[in-house]
Amino acid sequence: MLWQSHPPASATGIGVMTGSSMDGIDLAFCRFTEAGAGGWDYRIEAAEVAPFPEGWRRRLERLPGGTARELAEAGAAFGRMLGAVVRAFAGRLGESPEFVASHGQTLFHEPGVGLTFQLGDGEWMVSELSCPLVDCFRGKDVALGGEGAPLVPLAERALFPGVDGFLNLGGIANISAGGRAWDVAPANTVLDRLFRIHDPDAGFDAGGRLAAAGRPLPRLLERLEEAEYFRRRPPKSLGGEWAERHVFPLLKAENARVEDLLHTYGLHLAQRVAADAAPLRGGRLMVTGGGAHNEFVVGCLRQALEPLAVTLVIPDREVVDFKEALCFAWLGLQVLCGRPTTDAAVTGARLPCVGGAIHLPPGWERQGLAPAAAGSAP
Repeated sequence: MLWQSHPPASATGIGVMTGSSMDGIDLAFCRFTEAGAGGWDYRIEAAEVAPFPEGWRRRLERLPGGTARELAEAGAAFGRMLGAVVRAFAGRLGESPEFVASHGQTLFHEPGVGLTFQLGDGEWMVSELSCPLVDCFRGKDVALGGEGAPLVPLAERALFPGVDGFLNLGGIANISAGGRAWDVAPANTVLDRLFRIHDPDAGFDAGGRLAAAGRPLPRLLERLEEAEYFRRRPPKSLGGEWAERHVFPLLKAENARVEDLLHTYGLHLAQRVAADAAPLRGGRLMVTGGGAHNEFVVGCLRQALEPLAVTLVIPDREVVDFKEALCFAWLGLQVLCGRPTTDAAVTGARLPCVGGAIHLPPGWERQGLAPAAAGSAP
């Protein structure tokens, strides 16, 4: 906790997010100012999505079944690559962040057996930087009996007052409602892979146009809804492994057109969100993440939420695309200040904790510990 004895009222940091949909590296240069009563003002001063370097998407997809040596080598290489990407981003901006917060690439998330693993070795990553790095946000919560997810509700409450609930349509859809938060169902992890069957060179179904051209498959929709996970009460969370076991085999067995599979899965996702949104009856639900650009899915959501009189709020594009990077930057700041980054009521852990690991850059002992001293270019 570098700044625990003198927490700054304002700080700048870069949030780095690579989601389970593997659609690129989200980078957000953020400025935070404490506003009192637990609230914070923020400004995203710059943001972009950096593509994965050639070969990384395929390498990441194969790693869960790889050897221990392959995993270790990839952890170091991925960390160094992320550090170089962050350094180049800040260099183009001519800005000097006081810290970097990196989520890492989730390869395994099975908290029921005490496992969560995000690729990207922090020591290799920070070797490319000249300011502190925070990573490993989930492990301590899992060690304390929690799900290790979702972690963003603390940031959402601090940064977005006046919103009743939050829905992130990323690789995994997660919702915050009624003071609790949980993973709803796989989202872009499934939709993007299906679309790549149709067009291997494209990353996603732009606007949900192919899904809109499809037809529902009633039998598949019923089978998707049967998963035991949907009957469990929160706290609960999902990883990519769950989709591999419970979603993709059903889709493959259907032997249907891609557009029909996309259409049906969009309906399924909307039904799952509506089932979980009951605590928000009559409220406002902010929708962010790549799925917020999928007009077919958003249309399905509006229709499914009508009986609850829930209003969808889609913020400006910058927040839609970079809210997760923004929130993890804020969580990184809390780690550096020695403040809790988990909500035990959300994750189910025995108690809230200050999660995350802090890595110091080369030469840090010559820079001092105060936030102002961290401002040399990364």
